[in-house]
Amino acid sequence: MKRTKLYIIMLIAILIIGIAGKVNAESVKYSVTANSQTLKEGEEVVITLKLSDIVAGEDGVYTFGGKLVYDKEIFEEIQVKNFQGKNNWSIAYNNEKTDKEGTFLATRMTGLKEDQEIATLTLKTKTNIKSTKTEIKFIEVSTVGEDTIKLEDKTITLSITGTKKDEPTNDPNKNTTNDDNTVEDKNEVGDNNGSNNDNAGNNGNTGNGNGSDNTGNNGNGQTVITIKDKEKPNSSSKDTTTNKDKLPQTGVENLTLVVAGFIIVAIMITAYLKYKKNQDIK
Repeated sequence: MKRTKLYIIMLIAILIIGIAGKVNAESVKYSVTANSQTLKEGEEVVITLKLSDIVAGEDGVYTFGGKLVYDKEIFEEIQVKNFQGKNNWSIAYNNEKTDKEGTFLATRMTGLKEDQEIATLTLKTKTNIKSTKTEIKFIEVSTVGEDTIKLEDKTITLSITGTKKDEPTNDPNKNTTNDDNTVEDKNEVGDNNGSNNDNAGNNGNTGNGNGSDNTGNNGNGQTVITIKDKEKPNSSSKDTTTNKDKLPQTGVENLTLVVAGFIIVAIMITAYLKYKKNQDIK
C-alpha cells in the first residue's frame, strides 16, 4: 500500500517536471527594427524582422506570422511585394478587404534554431501630408515549432515631416471685413433730389409774450424768417433750414402774403390817384 502511494507521487512529480520542462523549452524572441525613426514625405522606411533565442525542440521553428497595422493616410498601401524574404524564408501577405487584411506569414522548409533575419518590410510615405507621428504595429504574432508559441506585440513609432499646412478656419467672432466707409451727416430738408444741405446761418431770436420770431442767414445769403403762433405757446418751431436752391416753405408762404398785400395796396393807391386826377380835370 505504501509502495503504491509512493509510485503515484513519483509519477505526478515526473509529469509536473516534464510539463515544466516542455514549457520552458518552447520560447522564441523576435525584433522589428526600422532603419530610420524620422521620415520626410515621399521617403521610405525599411523594417527588419529577426528571430532570436530560439528554444523550440530539436527542429526549431518553421513559421512566423502575425498581423500588420499601419496608417493608410500616411503610407502607401502595402502589398506582398513590399516584403522581401531572407535566408530561405518565403513571405505571404493578405491585402484583401476582409477581416484577414494585414496578416502575413513567413515560412521555410527546414526548422530554424539559431538567430536570424527572416525578412524586410518597406513602407513609403505619401506626398502632400501633414507633419505628424505615426505607429506601425505587429499584433497577434506567433511562431510554430513542435507547438504554437504566442509572442508579444511590437510597435514602431515614426516622426513624419510633411509639407501640407493646416487650412485657416473662419472665426465667426472675428470681423475680417475692412470697413472704410465714412458717413457724413448733413441736414436735408424738403429736397427730394437728395441735395446736401449745409447750415451756415446765424440765428437771432427775439420774442414777445408767448411767441418769438427767428431770423437767420442761410448759405446763399438769404434771410430766413420764422413766425411762431403766439396763441399756441406750446407749439414747436418748424425747421426753417433751407438748401442752396430753394426757399423754406414757411418763408415762402409768409412772404407771398406780404407781397400780395403790397400789390393790393399799390393797386388801390394807383386807382385812387387816377380817380383824383380825373376829378381835378373835370
